[in-house]
Amino acid sequence: MCTWKPARRSDDHRAASTPADDYAEVLRRGLEFSRREKGDAHEETLAHLAALAVHYEQLGQPEAARPFAEEHARLTALIAERKEAEQ
Repeated sequence: MCTWKPARRSDDHRAASTPADDYAEVLRRGLEFSRREKGDAHEETLAHLAALAVHYEQLGQPEAARPFAEEHARLTALIAERKEAEQ
């Protein structure tokens, strides 16, 4: 069984990241892309906000989850108001 691991570079900020940190970064990048390319009111943007909120809640970090959950709720309500006004 090989136990060798490459040496960590002190200037490599990713060296100390965990899988949970890596997943959060993927979700954040997806959120940034979706906002830029599709806008705040797009379902993909809302999905990334919800996923980030759930991810941080599952990690036991409700303070990190709160802004994503609040923004998701705000945008969902805004979209519902717009749809209702269109009818």
